Parts: sequence; structure tokens; C-alpha cells
Amino acid sequence: MNNDEQNHGLDAPLSSPQAAPAPPDWLVQRLARHMSQEPAKRLVVPLGNGGEAGNAADTRDGDWRALRLWSRDMAANLPASKKTLAWVEDARFEARLAETLPMPPKAEAWLVGMGDFPDIEEHDEDASGAAKNNAKTEAKTEAKTEAKTEEGDRPKHRRTSRKAHPSKLCTRFGLVARRLPAGAYFLDRKKVMPATEVQIALHWALGQYEFLSHRIRPFADKRRALAVSAAAARDAHPLIAAWGIGRDLINAPANWLSPEGLAGIVRLIAASFGDEIHTIGGHDSLDHAGFPLLAAVGAGSARPPQFIEWVLGGGDQSAGDDDLPELILIGKGVTFDSGGLNIKGGRNMSLMRKDMGGAAHALSLALLLRPHIDGLRKKHARIRLLIPAADNAIGGASYRPGDTFAARNGTTVEIGDTDAEGRLLLADTLCYAQEGQPTPPVIIDFATLTGAARVALGTRLPALFASEKAEPLAQKVLLKGTEHFDPLWRLPLHEPYRSHVRGKFARLTNAPTHPYAGAITAGLFLSEFIDTLTPWIHVDVMAWRDSAGDGQPEGGELQGVRAFYESLVEDR
Repeated sequence: MNNDEQNHGLDAPLSSPQAAPAPPDWLVQRLARHMSQEPAKRLVVPLGNGGEAGNAADTRDGDWRALRLWSRDMAANLPASKKTLAWVEDARFEARLAETLPMPPKAEAWLVGMGDFPDIEEHDEDASGAAKNNAKTEAKTEAKTEAKTEEGDRPKHRRTSRKAHPSKLCTRFGLVARRLPAGAYFLDRKKVMPATEVQIALHWALGQYEFLSHRIRPFADKRRALAVSAAAARDAHPLIAAWGIGRDLINAPANWLSPEGLAGIVRLIAASFGDEIHTIGGHDSLDHAGFPLLAAVGAGSARPPQFIEWVLGGGDQSAGDDDLPELILIGKGVTFDSGGLNIKGGRNMSLMRKDMGGAAHALSLALLLRPHIDGLRKKHARIRLLIPAADNAIGGASYRPGDTFAARNGTTVEIGDTDAEGRLLLADTLCYAQEGQPTPPVIIDFATLTGAARVALGTRLPALFASEKAEPLAQKVLLKGTEHFDPLWRLPLHEPYRSHVRGKFARLTNAPTHPYAGAITAGLFLSEFIDTLTPWIHVDVMAWRDSAGDGQPEGGELQGVRAFYESLVEDR
């Protein structure tokens, strides 16, 4: 972090000069439903045994239908009666993905096709061990097959030894849920690994997610419930709720979600846990409080920018050890991005409701972490959520290409492009996050920052950057992402490219003229505001599914949140 220029500081603690206006009622009601976990509990029900209390499902009840999974490559090896095999053959059931077939006589069981999926047995190995064992097994099987099959003979049907991680199979349940008729189902399998069962439940529910403006029901009207173990249901319900909230916020039209409205939503969510948030609102207040870059980005909009802070569990320091590092989550909250004076084209602007996707990611992760606050305080003095929120609009007070500003820590920044605003919001926030810390905090930021990351990795794979001190956490997150089919891909903070973010008339430029490696140079720009001792991870996300896939709908999406959640809360 550069401290050789003027250092701005807050004149007073963060305060709320005025209450943020309430978001629209229909959106509040949708979010409230997610928070209650009521929709999740209707879609994923704990298995009962006939005598359990609550809403546990007794699958011996005739209203529940069994789901039997069939794959094209395993159909010949499935134990089935001659009557069942005859029925399957007569119905020309081919086990195509999400193809369904009710079994006679009363459709109390349904065959579900899983497509070309050679082996859907559970894995007992870890991810790396499984990969090695699979390779050895496949080589041996191929050798035996060649030895036993004479030239001209037709080889006997055998199961291929190729195995995929169970999470890959689990993603298909979103499509399965949408293809089945309304009703209640359970998996007709003797054993399902707990981790796999949670994945199945999550995708089953999220595959039924729908977003229609002004509609308060977040899931399809034709409900398909799935019974899973009580432990899997308990773990799945908060994940379903967090994903629903994250998707809703990203999908919400910009006219219904202003910076002040976003602050209001964070306030409502924090209040549900008995916590308060602190905000600074308005251009002048932010500039005075030492957030000049955030103030500059929001200056052109009639909707004033906001800085939002939520201390999870309240501000009481007695619960945590001050010598422990804080955990700070940061999310870019540009509620609409026109590009500013460097205005976007219409096609590129049409999805810019999603430019607050980083804030939705950070808020959803905070929502998942909040119930585990006592355990987290054994490792972290405090857990905070910080969201810089603004509209990047065009107006008489808009910031201009060529303008220069001093960031919160005094580092001067030249504006090369007003459409590279996200890194400006984050720069001030990263500075604030590290102030007054006896121990360098652990910082994780999410942002819909660059198109270059999408060019490099596509829309489904977020780019992860990490400082040297964050290496252990970064490795764990990448591993958990693979295990839970929530992958991220590591990109380097390639030091030779740092010269590209140097400005001509200021220390830094927010828009390098060099046309390549845009995601890396954006990360390097942010790293200029990070102390070398600070463990910091930056995640560049798309936050949007550009088409339906894996049974999930087009629209807002959380990426990498599950990987971070599983990494930060291991014992629960």
C-alpha cells in the first residue's frame, strides 16, 4: 500500500445520517421468504421413519414416489425384474438426460434417465485419489478386454471404468426436477453419501427457481419436493436460501434497486439476526469521510452512492481476540453501469443490472457465515461485510476521462476510462478495510470487474487472484470448489505487467492502454492498495448465466460462494 502521499481518514465513525429508503414490497417479500427458509423447506424435506415430529416425510406413505436413476451405460447391469425390463423396452425408454418414465401400475416409482453417464456410483476416495485410481483401473480394464476379445468377436457389455465426481451428476437434478410432474419424491438408492445428497438437494431446489418482476413466489408453482436425510436437509436449506437471495438481487431491475435500496436490503437482512449496519450516503458525505473515488463514480447519478458496513454479530469486541485477524468480505455494488461518459453500447448495457453481482456474492456469503459467528470468532477478531454502492450514470457532475483523484490512502489515480469504475470503488474500500488493524485482516472481494476474465475463462468460471499471504486459503478454496462443483480458476498477479497500470499524470491509471491481460492488470491495480502482509483474495465473477444449463435458469448466479463457505466453515 502506498503511504507516501496524503492519507485520508474518517473524521468520525460510520453513521447513518438518514435511513435508506425501503426497497419495493414485492422484492422485500421475496427476500423475506428466502430468509425464513420456508420455500427451501417445502422443496427439500427431511426423511422420516413414520414417527418423527415436524414436517419430516414418511416415504412409506403412498403419496411419495421413488426415483430410480438409470444411465445408458449402466442399464444392462441394473437389477430389475423381467416385467420392469419389458416395460422399459416397450416404452422405448433410452435413459436420455432427464427423460422420465412412470412405472406401472400406479406410477409410485419413476425411472429417471441420467444420459451418457458411465458410472453413478458414489466415490469413497478424495478427488485426487479418485483420479489416480480411475486412471489405473481404466488401463487395466482396457488391457483385459483386449486380451479376452478375439478378432471379429463382439465384446461383451461392460461398465466403463471412467468415473466423474459425484457433484457432476448432482447438477443434473435441477433439470430432472423441472421435467417431473408436481409431487413428492425420494431417491430409491440404498446409500447416498451425505455430501452428494446435499448437492442433489441444492440443485433440485435451485432448478425450480424463477424470477419474474413483482412476483413474490421465488420457485415454480408446480412444486416438486425431494426427501433427503435430515442432516442433508439441514445443510441444504441455508444454501438454497442464500442462493435465492443472491439470484434475486442480481436479477432485480435497476429501477427497483438503487444504492440506497441495496443498503435497505442489507439492513433488513442484518436486522433478522439482531445486527445493525452503518452507512454513509451521498457524494459530499462520502468525499468528506475519505471515499473520494466512490464519491466520484456516483457523482453523475440522481441516486446518491452509499458505503455500507455490517459487522456480523454486532460490534462487541469481547467475543473475539483482538490479536486474531479480521475476516472482511467486500462486494462491488454498482447497481447500474451505463459506462459513464465512456458510455457502453446498448447490447453491452442491457445486462448491467448485474453489475452489483459482487455485492450479492459477498452478502450471500455473509448470510451463510452469520449462524457460525461463534466458531468463526475463534479464528477471526471480527467478521465484516463492506459494500461500496453507486450508479455509474451520466450527468452534469459525472467524472470525466482524464480526471485525477487521490484515493483514500493518498495514491493518485488518473481516469483513463469511466467504464472501469469498479476498481475505483474497491480501491477506497480496500484501504478502509486495512485501517487500524493490529493484525493484517483476511480480505476477500467479489466483483463483476472485467470482460477480459470472461474472454479468458468464459462465463461459468470465475477468476481468482491471491496475494502471497493468502496462498493457503486460496489453495483450500480451489480444492473445495472442485469438490462441490463450484469451481474457480487461479490467474496470476503477473508482476511484469504492473507497469501497465502506471499513469502518465498520476501514480496509477484505471484503464491501461495495453490491450491484453485486462483481468490481470485489474488485479494488479487493486493490489496497489493492499499491504504486502495482508492475505487478500480477489474474485472476478460473471454473476450471470447467459443461457440455461445444468438444469439452472438463465439469469443471476452465484459463483464461488459455496467454495468459500466450505473453506471458512469446515466444522459444523
